[in-house]
Order: sequence, then structure tokens, then C-alpha cells
Amino acid sequence: MMWENTFWDVVLQNHKSLAFDLFFKSFLTSSPTLFLCQVRSDWATAKINVMYRALKCKFSMYPHLNSMLLSTAGSVLVEGSPHDLFWGGGREGEGLNHLGRLLMQLRSEFLGESSSAGEKSLPQLHNL
Repeated sequence: MMWENTFWDVVLQNHKSLAFDLFFKSFLTSSPTLFLCQVRSDWATAKINVMYRALKCKFSMYPHLNSMLLSTAGSVLVEGSPHDLFWGGGREGEGLNHLGRLLMQLRSEFLGESSSAGEKSLPQLHNL
């Protein structure tokens, strides 16, 4: 099932059934109890790979997004969430920034570089 943004695709990869997927899409904005459903037992280890696959699909399908990502070449990407310390950079840079890291990895792959080439010492930051 295709979603309008990567976030919901990743959230739904965390759940086991298509029935949940369809139920969730029907009540997307109405019920905070939806997250009480059974979660994948391997989610803690699978979520980075799920997000990587979703991002790769997204940036491969939409040329304008791919161009925007490639236009950041030479920059460090930081997901600008002050509250999400796993996917984002946090308020003071204390976050793990997994989303920014995955985007930089994809950018390197699209540019034909190795995933670690040149990413470590680049000073320019882009908040996502």
C-alpha cells in the first residue's frame, strides 16, 4: 500500500497486518488508540532498514525530490526535530540523527560515491 509520506509507511511497517494498515488509513486522524495494536517484535532493529527502503523508494520515484537531495551534496543533513532524538538531531545536537544519516547515505549512493566518502568533515548543515 502506498502512503502519501514516508513517515506513515514506516509507522505501518511496524505493525503486522494489512487489516491494521487499512484500518489505520480509514481513521488516520481520529484515534490515538491505534498505536496500541501489536508491534513487530524486531522493530527496534528493523526500523532503520525499513526507513532506508522507504526513502530509497521515495527519492527514486520522484525526480524533483531526488534533485533536491542531490543539490545538498557537500552538506551534512540534520533532521531538525528538537524532540525526536532517534531520527532527529535534538535541540543541542544530542540526537542520533538517523534520518539525516540515511539521507546522506542515499545521496552518496545516487551520486555513485561510497556511503562514508566526504560526509564527516563538511561544515554546512541543512535542517530537514
